[in-house]
Amino acid sequence: PLHELRVRRTVGLADPLKPTDIFEEDRLDDALPQALDECIRRYGLDRFKIKINGHFEGDLERLRRLTGIFESNTAGGYRFTLDGNEQFKNVDEFRTFWDAASSDHIIAGLLEHLIFVEQPFHRNIALSDDVITGLQSWQNRPSVIIDESDGNLTSLAEALDAGYQGTSHKNCKGVFKGIANR
Repeated sequence: PLHELRVRRTVGLADPLKPTDIFEEDRLDDALPQALDECIRRYGLDRFKIKINGHFEGDLERLRRLTGIFESNTAGGYRFTLDGNEQFKNVDEFRTFWDAASSDHIIAGLLEHLIFVEQPFHRNIALSDDVITGLQSWQNRPSVIIDESDGNLTSLAEALDAGYQGTSHKNCKGVFKGIANR
């Protein structure tokens, strides 16, 4: 049996990051933490899946806030994935976002804890020639995996050949598919 289990907390787009983000009428009265920073402290969370929505300035500001929350509440030992939510129309658009995030002195520290970026491109184009060429020609790109693009038994092999680092495993995709991908 496992002696330890790491939980990866999804940080959704509408999730309150601090108690001040919660409107009074939305506050729960159950003595449990409601905002992300409270959950980190209460449960000792140090693994996260951060969702972004493709609105650069809003995403960058949110990543700055998350950097402060993680640094203040995790003793620096955190790791995270960045879920692109299929929001980027092409590699150049995603690269522009990535360059802005990487060059931001606050967010750059956060990115040192990145595991991978999940599905930044819409499933209809993620395995297209344009995206594959763009990824393969991008030196020092972050690790990128597919998720929603993993629609058939050959998707992972195609993605690996294209330069992706892998795919996610979810039981909703099928347990046998996960085993076959393994």
